Amino acid sequence: HGGHDGTGGHAGHGAPTAASPAADDGATMEGMATKAEMARLSSLNGPDADTYFLQLMLRHHQGGHHMMSMVIDPANGAPEYVRALAEQMDKAQTAEESTMKQMLAQRHAQPLG
Repeated sequence: HGGHDGTGGHAGHGAPTAASPAADDGATMEGMATKAEMARLSSLNGPDADTYFLQLMLRHHQGGHHMMSMVIDPANGAPEYVRALAEQMDKAQTAEESTMKQMLAQRHAQPLG
């Protein structure tokens, strides 16, 4: 049941765009939470919500390093004040990631894959 519409039904589900980073699917930055992940976060309460929030935020911070390293690289021509800000953000987020990893370990949870 349902096997006959395998190709036709696929087109409207966004699966082809999900694999393409250039697609305008709302997730414009590596590490951004999807709508499904945000819905899951909204459905959780108490310690479960805390843990999932930490997992999503850790991944979000980790996703930003690529963008910051591109700006920090002098070869890319960003003004010095922008490069300095990106370096500060990179250091701050690295420290925050360490804190979030410790908090996840205290909750016997792993970062998202």
